[in-house]
Amino acid sequence: MRKKRKIQDFDFVYSLAKPYVNIFFCQYYSNIAIEGLQNIPRNKRVILAPNHQNALMDALAVLMTQKGQPVFLARADIFKNKRVAWILEGLNILPVYRMRDGREELGKNNEIFEKAIDVLRDKVTLCLMPEGLQSFKRTLLPLVKGMFRIAFSAQEEFEPNEVVIVPVGIEYDDYIHAGGNLSIRFGKPVSMMDYMTIYRENQAVAINRLRQDISDRISALIQNIQSKSYYDDFYSISLMAQDAVCIKEKNKKRLFSLLESRQKISSALDAEEQKNPLAIQQLCSKHADYQKKLSAFRLKDFVFRRPQNAAWTLTKGLFLLLTFPFFAAGWVANFIPSFFPSLIANGLKNDHFKSSFNVVLRVIMYSLYYILAITVLSIVFKSFLIVSLSCLASLLLSRFVFYYRLWVKDVFYRIRLLMKKIKNRKKILALNQQRKEIVDFVVGMIKG
Repeated sequence: MRKKRKIQDFDFVYSLAKPYVNIFFCQYYSNIAIEGLQNIPRNKRVILAPNHQNALMDALAVLMTQKGQPVFLARADIFKNKRVAWILEGLNILPVYRMRDGREELGKNNEIFEKAIDVLRDKVTLCLMPEGLQSFKRTLLPLVKGMFRIAFSAQEEFEPNEVVIVPVGIEYDDYIHAGGNLSIRFGKPVSMMDYMTIYRENQAVAINRLRQDISDRISALIQNIQSKSYYDDFYSISLMAQDAVCIKEKNKKRLFSLLESRQKISSALDAEEQKNPLAIQQLCSKHADYQKKLSAFRLKDFVFRRPQNAAWTLTKGLFLLLTFPFFAAGWVANFIPSFFPSLIANGLKNDHFKSSFNVVLRVIMYSLYYILAITVLSIVFKSFLIVSLSCLASLLLSRFVFYYRLWVKDVFYRIRLLMKKIKNRKKILALNQQRKEIVDFVVGMIKG
């Protein structure tokens, strides 16, 4: 009798698809920075515990960093659509049922948890989002108990061999649109052995203590804004002040320095809200007024946050004019596989899944499009070299189009700022001064 395949068994098709999907995932972002991979032990049974803010993108972010074929657990409601479920199962994702899925569904978790322990039994990495829900905010939600029950059960079975939980922090510049930055940080592993004595005495106490420790460790890896009244203000202010607080670093290390700056800022603002709510109210009122004036001028804060001189801005504008034919060629060549996924994803009512659908649809559309393109070009030119060079040029131009659109946005707002300075110099200077007062308050609060 043929042995039934387990989800953690090696899958040849998966091994081919994984690097292919990783390419499209990575191309969705301008920069991806990864830190702390050395914290994942190679000779132990590992559970990864990332924060959960962006649907399937969180799983793809973790998957991109891992060797082999890790197994994920995700909330069951996203499996309701059969097509989506097929994709999720293909990515080695198992459903976990919650009370909101129906009390009668909770019994299915026994089988799921046993499968999860079996994954660890075979020394395959297991990844669980311990929040249970995604917040779509830079806030860590309370952790649910399911992951910790799995971890303790696994440690009981495998003792004296060690099971570890590695906290993971995933931080996005933009949850929805392509072109932002992504940082992924792996914290120090937490050994389940350290909690087993307490667990044998009182399981509830051990689970709660482990849950708090993991929560604290994940929180240390991300920006965790606690304020409910001023969440939007605090995040916006942290972006405004991050460069003033940031330790200057080059290359991708700068992403982590900026993240650490935002962490300091939001933590200080959260603390100040508790100690001096009137000062925070006044700060947020000033920030709201600044944003209102900024919107009236149809400007973006980054033109003040990352100032450039007029000569450099105009030079970049000239470069964009000269390279426009390459942009046009790349846009036309990749219109179908890039435009339709974005159109379909933007049409979704739920913002939480827009980036996930965009990436998945790009994988499908680009595959079908280039299979068709290669077939047609082969018939027309009957030359492997011409077909290969045509497809390579098209793919390279697609990446150029990606950055070109970001550069256009940057230059467009900087030129607009130059024009506003000519017409309304005093008002622009006053706006910049108002911004400086907000940033100075935040910097003083952190240093003081």
